[in-house]
Amino acid sequence: MARKHSNKEIEVRFLEVDAPKLKRRLLSLGAKDHGRKLLKEIIFYDKNLTWRRKWQFLRLRQSGNLITLTFKNQMDTSPIGTLEIEIEVNEFEKTKELMEAIGLSPYRIQEKKRHRFTFRDVIFEFDTWPKVPTFLEIEGGSLDKLKEGALLLGLNPKDWYSGPVGKILEEKYNIPLTKLTHFTFKKIE
Repeated sequence: MARKHSNKEIEVRFLEVDAPKLKRRLLSLGAKDHGRKLLKEIIFYDKNLTWRRKWQFLRLRQSGNLITLTFKNQMDTSPIGTLEIEIEVNEFEKTKELMEAIGLSPYRIQEKKRHRFTFRDVIFEFDTWPKVPTFLEIEGGSLDKLKEGALLLGLNPKDWYSGPVGKILEEKYNIPLTKLTHFTFKKIE
């Protein structure tokens, strides 16, 4: 599925959506349901935490049997403002050890629940973070695909949010994500 051009992540979010209604709509359109998963992640910053201030990080994620290592540089808050380079790795703990050995700090452990659908080269992901109402992330290969996906669900593209999720969590929900070491369903500190 084409979703990125030159490592640009093209995505937007709709906050506090009626997830059951939108999921039913996707299924009625013929979208493929990829199921629900718990995503476990470790966020790494550089030792001086300059990445944190610039919304840059490395993320080690486990989603079922899939383990990925991703560099994100959220250069601006536009739907196309994030550089994302992702690779699959096969050992979570060894990859964590490697990141620490080269001088990166495992700063935060976080979790979210995700329910993923695809339709017409567009990815629809319903994300539930601890203490945050479920929101919808739409990802596609162009701004036109994002608009098409939103309109299919009866959502107004003028209502979407873009930019770093952490910034949304901090500004909209008063969760100091960049200062937390744990943001999981069992522990927030």
